[in-house]
Amino acid sequence: MEELSPVLKKIKNQAGMIGTLRPELLKASVEHLGPAIVELLNASVAIGKLPKVWALSAITPIAKPGSDHRTCDGYRGIAVGTLAAKLYGSMLDHRIDGWAEASGIRAKGQFGFRKGKGTASASFIVRTLFDQVRTQKGGRLYTCFVDFKKAYDSVPRHLLWAKLERRGVTGWVLDAIKAMYADVPMCVKSSTGLGKVFQSNLGVKQGCPLSPLLFGLYLDDWDAELKAASEAPDDESDKFDFPNLAGEDLRSLMYADDLMQAATSIDGLRKQMALLEDFSARWGLTINASKTKVMVFSRLNSPHVAKTAVLKIGGEVVEVVERFKYLGTIFHCSQMLSRHAVPARAYNGRRAYHISRRRLAELQLGGGLEINFRLFDVMVDSVLGYGAEVWAPELLCNDPLSNDCERVHLFALKWLLGVRKSTASCIVLAETGRWPLAFRWVKRIARFYNGLVKAPADSILKRAFIANCQLTSNPAEGSAKCMAEQSWAAQLQRAFKKFEVQLPLEEPIELNVNDVCIKWKEFYLNRVRTETGTKIKKYVHEVRNGLPEYEAAPYLGVSAVSDRRAMTQAMTGSHFLMEEVGRWNQLAKEDRVCKQCAEKEVKTVETAEHLFFHCPSYDDIRADFPCLDFTLTNLHEFSMQQPTQITRFGKKCFELHQELNPLSRR
Repeated sequence: MEELSPVLKKIKNQAGMIGTLRPELLKASVEHLGPAIVELLNASVAIGKLPKVWALSAITPIAKPGSDHRTCDGYRGIAVGTLAAKLYGSMLDHRIDGWAEASGIRAKGQFGFRKGKGTASASFIVRTLFDQVRTQKGGRLYTCFVDFKKAYDSVPRHLLWAKLERRGVTGWVLDAIKAMYADVPMCVKSSTGLGKVFQSNLGVKQGCPLSPLLFGLYLDDWDAELKAASEAPDDESDKFDFPNLAGEDLRSLMYADDLMQAATSIDGLRKQMALLEDFSARWGLTINASKTKVMVFSRLNSPHVAKTAVLKIGGEVVEVVERFKYLGTIFHCSQMLSRHAVPARAYNGRRAYHISRRRLAELQLGGGLEINFRLFDVMVDSVLGYGAEVWAPELLCNDPLSNDCERVHLFALKWLLGVRKSTASCIVLAETGRWPLAFRWVKRIARFYNGLVKAPADSILKRAFIANCQLTSNPAEGSAKCMAEQSWAAQLQRAFKKFEVQLPLEEPIELNVNDVCIKWKEFYLNRVRTETGTKIKKYVHEVRNGLPEYEAAPYLGVSAVSDRRAMTQAMTGSHFLMEEVGRWNQLAKEDRVCKQCAEKEVKTVETAEHLFFHCPSYDDIRADFPCLDFTLTNLHEFSMQQPTQITRFGKKCFELHQELNPLSRR
């Protein structure tokens, strides 16, 4: 039970699975059902296989974008199993993973599905290699991003058992793993239900929590084999030409089945890949030459260098590319990371945003700000900010509102508020009480930085961090200073210095993340408060009284966009009153008068305040809302009253204004 309970808590109630036993049911009755399930799982080990009803997995074919959907290769099979099988695999994963990490048998270069490691860590190492090359005169790094063909599905199980036993996984634990694979029934799930059951005899189980660890252990000794080959006492042993990170060679970089090999010469890379081909053949893996790519990192993109980077796998020439998407982040062979990674993030973010908007419309939930914000943060921000730890430092050195990712955020906010696209971005953010995406990136980067500081001294991640810091703090002789200033550490130091956070790169220390976040908020608010634009100055100092608090007004909780639009337009200055229309027509401010008041020979500039509080033409509307306090002549204070009444009042005022001034919107 002590192993079942924590594993069960981690399984989401909405997790995909088959069978009648659901997570929420078991969580509610774990005290009663838990002991029985544990007994059944232990009995499965003793018998040597899981019950058929627990062992079954259902595969849903998902079409791969850009593939030929007339062939099986055009689909990706997503398998889900039963809750009992998921619990069985999760408990074994927890036990074996803890032992493997404590025993130190995992490959240093393996970052897939390991605690304290992730895609950002692996991408950071690639960025450090790139930063190093750019600082070296004539420096080049030949990299090969290896794609294994159906890696998880092609592992021969008898070889997997042999490898596990060789790594120290023996006895009861190995028997428990074998029990999972003694009977692996599968079926295809379609719109008509579950298809005919068939047996899977090859590969690790899809959808099983233990599979990533099993495959990782299966591939881990590639690093050990490389090390042994490089230390062999022969004349060629030193010709692998591994790149060096702060005194340690980087032999390989792995994230599950994503493998990157790198060398400072094309001959070194060829030798590494020849050894990998031999390793793969011996262990039942196949390198997919058509999807494997070579990229040459250098300061300048030279077609001549690319032509000399000829690499063959199985007799097939591997394509040399200028850019490659590694773990979701696009790297270019010579250009700055943000130039390619950020537009790609923004493109994917826009797609995610329109999908979420369409889904809300289908559910008839499209107008409420709170649900839109929550969905944006879950579905869109997670896409926009993916990998920000690695590519965002450069953006933090610049205007936080001018990057492509922030534009997606602002587009969503302006659409929700019903204001013009030209409305000042900082006004829209302040009115909704939302911070720029850069704030989230600062928080994530600060945490990532602390992880680098605390990383074990002998880890590749720590070596990469030291190497990146040294590009600025202790540059090598002959290195290009201007290129060193574009390194990750230098950009981060420069960005944090803007809001008075010091990063000593010579002796890095942990940051207080909360202090970093507070200082960035103060920096951003001071920037907004000192803006010189007329509309921003009015909003900040007249409407919001200097922004003493940064939160959304209650009226924005009204779900109907059409009801709250008038109030939003009045608050943000995105309206069709003479204050704005006159600006477009280049009229002097004193000439942008209210036409109704001018007819009575009273010249008053037509502002939202004049419309709501003073213009006699709207007295009848004010009389219809006795619950509102019209002595509050500050727009923000006025908007803090009863939300539905405020929005109805604003809507009626703007409707009457359009009726009295039919040409104002032309």
